[in-house]
Amino acid sequence: SGEQRAESAPAPTGIREIDTLRDALVHSRTRVDELLQRERSFSSQVSHQLRTPVAAMRVAIETELAVPRHDPREVLRESVGQLDRLESTITSLLALARDTHRTPEERDVAAWLRDRVSIWDAAAAAAGRTITVAGAPGRVAIDAEAVGHIVDVLIDNALRHGRGQVTVIATRVDG
Repeated sequence: SGEQRAESAPAPTGIREIDTLRDALVHSRTRVDELLQRERSFSSQVSHQLRTPVAAMRVAIETELAVPRHDPREVLRESVGQLDRLESTITSLLALARDTHRTPEERDVAAWLRDRVSIWDAAAAAAGRTITVAGAPGRVAIDAEAVGHIVDVLIDNALRHGRGQVTVIATRVDG
């Protein structure tokens, strides 16, 4: 923590030039510590976000090998959907890692969200569940790629770990 860093930093000497150098080094150390923590957190998130669609493809393909369906193209369509998700995840994570600034675009959030959620219809149906969208916040400036990635993670988690109908609610929050 910052308090521990301050305690472990050398005490000021009373000599302006040395204390200025000390302060710069303490600040640099704090910044490096923060960057390392950010990198560790990012690496953990990347690992999870990349493994999820890969695991879904593996399960679908292994299931198809064990118990083939009448139409083998179904597993290929499911895998292509997961590959699309994986590609989108990689693009989003690379942009985040590069701290690329993307300009939010104005969208009809309800329509955009219904469209985004529709890519999960097959997975929900396979799980015997449904996904609905509620709320109508109107037109809002959003980073569709970043928000889409968040929506995908939330729906994937809901389908994997929840029960019953999944409802995605869009609400306008000012500020």
